[in-house]
Amino acid sequence: MEIQNQAGLPPREHEKPTDTTLWLIMNIVMTLLCCMPAGIVGIVLSAMALSKESSHDYKGATEMNKYARLTFFIGLGVGLFVLIAYLIFVFVIVAAEGNL
Repeated sequence: MEIQNQAGLPPREHEKPTDTTLWLIMNIVMTLLCCMPAGIVGIVLSAMALSKESSHDYKGATEMNKYARLTFFIGLGVGLFVLIAYLIFVFVIVAAEGNL
Protein backbone atom coordinates (compact mmCIF):
# COMPACT_ATOMS: atom_id res chain seq x y z
CA MET A 1 0.00 0.00 0.00
CA GLU A 2 1.41 3.36 -1.00
CA ILE A 3 1.62 6.23 1.47
CA GLN A 4 -0.67 9.15 0.63
CA ASN A 5 -0.63 12.82 1.54
CA GLN A 6 -3.55 14.84 2.97
CA ALA A 7 -5.15 15.26 -0.46
CA GLY A 8 -5.19 11.47 -0.91
CA LEU A 9 -2.48 11.56 -3.57
CA PRO A 10 0.83 9.71 -3.46
CA PRO A 11 3.62 11.95 -2.13
CA ARG A 12 5.94 13.56 -4.64
CA GLU A 13 9.63 12.84 -4.34
CA HIS A 14 10.43 16.30 -2.95
CA GLU A 15 7.44 16.52 -0.61
CA LYS A 16 8.27 16.76 3.11
CA PRO A 17 6.52 14.27 5.42
CA THR A 18 4.20 15.82 7.94
CA ASP A 19 4.06 15.44 11.74
CA THR A 20 7.52 13.87 12.17
CA THR A 21 8.12 15.69 15.44
CA LEU A 22 4.55 14.98 16.57
CA TRP A 23 5.22 11.24 16.69
CA LEU A 24 8.54 11.83 18.44
CA ILE A 25 6.76 13.79 21.17
CA MET A 26 3.93 11.25 21.42
CA ASN A 27 6.42 8.37 21.76
CA ILE A 28 8.34 10.26 24.46
CA VAL A 29 5.11 10.82 26.41
CA MET A 30 4.14 7.17 25.96
CA THR A 31 7.57 6.08 27.23
CA LEU A 32 7.15 8.16 30.36
CA LEU A 33 3.51 7.30 31.10
CA CYS A 34 2.58 4.01 29.54
CA CYS A 35 4.69 1.40 27.79
CA MET A 36 8.46 1.89 27.96
CA PRO A 37 9.69 -0.78 25.46
CA ALA A 38 7.40 0.31 22.64
CA GLY A 39 8.06 3.96 23.45
CA ILE A 40 11.81 3.51 23.13
CA VAL A 41 11.40 1.80 19.76
CA GLY A 42 9.07 4.62 18.67
CA ILE A 43 11.59 7.26 19.76
CA VAL A 44 14.34 5.56 17.75
CA LEU A 45 12.10 5.32 14.67
CA SER A 46 11.04 8.97 15.03
CA ALA A 47 14.68 10.04 15.36
CA MET A 48 15.49 8.07 12.22
CA ALA A 49 12.63 9.83 10.42
CA LEU A 50 13.98 13.23 11.52
CA SER A 51 17.45 12.24 10.36
CA LYS A 52 16.20 11.13 6.96
CA GLU A 53 14.11 14.29 6.67
CA SER A 54 17.13 16.49 7.40
CA SER A 55 19.12 14.66 4.70
CA HIS A 56 16.22 15.27 2.25
CA ASP A 57 15.30 11.58 1.99
CA TYR A 58 11.59 12.30 2.26
CA LYS A 59 10.45 8.89 1.09
CA GLY A 60 12.53 7.17 3.79
CA ALA A 61 11.38 9.73 6.36
CA THR A 62 7.75 9.05 5.51
CA GLU A 63 8.34 5.30 5.87
CA MET A 64 10.07 5.67 9.27
CA ASN A 65 7.32 8.06 10.37
CA LYS A 66 4.71 5.43 9.48
CA TYR A 67 6.50 2.84 11.62
CA ALA A 68 6.87 5.31 14.51
CA ARG A 69 3.12 5.96 14.39
CA LEU A 70 2.37 2.23 14.27
CA THR A 71 4.67 1.59 17.23
CA PHE A 72 2.93 4.33 19.21
CA PHE A 73 -0.50 2.80 18.69
CA ILE A 74 0.72 -0.72 19.47
CA GLY A 75 2.32 0.50 22.70
CA LEU A 76 -0.78 2.48 23.61
CA GLY A 77 -2.98 -0.56 23.02
CA VAL A 78 -0.74 -2.82 25.11
CA GLY A 79 -0.56 -0.24 27.89
CA LEU A 80 -4.32 0.22 27.99
CA PHE A 81 -4.86 -3.55 27.95
CA VAL A 82 -2.51 -4.01 30.91
CA LEU A 83 -4.19 -1.16 32.81
CA ILE A 84 -7.69 -2.56 32.24
CA ALA A 85 -6.57 -6.10 33.15
CA TYR A 86 -4.99 -4.78 36.36
CA LEU A 87 -8.15 -2.86 37.31
CA ILE A 88 -10.31 -5.92 36.69
CA PHE A 89 -7.92 -8.06 38.75
CA VAL A 90 -8.02 -5.61 41.67
CA PHE A 91 -11.81 -5.35 41.47
CA VAL A 92 -12.19 -9.15 41.52
CA ILE A 93 -9.82 -9.48 44.53
CA VAL A 94 -11.61 -6.74 46.48
CA ALA A 95 -15.03 -8.18 45.63
CA ALA A 96 -13.90 -11.69 46.64
CA GLU A 97 -12.80 -10.42 50.06
CA GLY A 98 -16.21 -8.81 50.58
CA ASN A 99 -14.87 -5.31 51.18
CA LEU A 100 -16.83 -3.79 48.31
